[in-house]
Amino acid sequence: MSSALFTASAQHDMIEQLAALETPVGATLRCSFLSFESCAGTSSVAKLVMRQLMRGRRDRALMVDTAAGQAAAGILTAGARPPKAVLERLPQEIWPWFAYRDGMTALAFTQAGAEDWTGTVGPVVKHFDVVGTDWGARSFDAAIQVAETGQRACIMGTFERDSAEAALAFATAVSRSQSRCRPVVVLSDVTRCRSTWPRIIAERAEVPVVAIPFDQALAQGRPASPGTQRRALQVAAVLASDPAATGTEGWL
Repeated sequence: MSSALFTASAQHDMIEQLAALETPVGATLRCSFLSFESCAGTSSVAKLVMRQLMRGRRDRALMVDTAAGQAAAGILTAGARPPKAVLERLPQEIWPWFAYRDGMTALAFTQAGAEDWTGTVGPVVKHFDVVGTDWGARSFDAAIQVAETGQRACIMGTFERDSAEAALAFATAVSRSQSRCRPVVVLSDVTRCRSTWPRIIAERAEVPVVAIPFDQALAQGRPASPGTQRRALQVAAVLASDPAATGTEGWL
């Protein structure tokens, strides 16, 4: 395929993906980001994907942060004050729960489980169009409960074979069950192993699979490369797609 044709195809895909993200959501879209191991790139991918999902609804998107290091559940000590357009929709007594970080409204929910999320965060999500929860690394049993807190689940793994297969097996089980959650697998080459397993998995998977090669810029704390941002857009397009959609092809 010539470079010109590849560019035209990529532009066409980009237009379709952006159109999907600009379609209004009828109710709050709740997305869960999780993995079965630490350092799988879950937080980085969650932020990149949420920035794509925020298109056209910046003041109506919320990132729920469960990462260790926050002061306590329900309190965010770092970050600027959220925009007035956000605060005026919320009861004043819960304003201290929220901050504005990395260009999005954030809520701290440290080390909490699915039941805690339902009781504490659940009543708040109605004030936003899109809510993404970064669950970090969770056990298999906890992941089952976590997946049920959202309509979509982004299951993270690495390019290592065991990690990739675990992520795919879980996502496939969720997809086959009676769960209301629709999963997508995202494999990030954080270990720089350059394995061929993501391509093999993508060709055979029953669920969407997006592979993200190692990004030197992102690893050094700089903005993600255009290629990584494009793959984040692909993940966002799957998460925002119509539940009736059946496309399950993998992207590499």
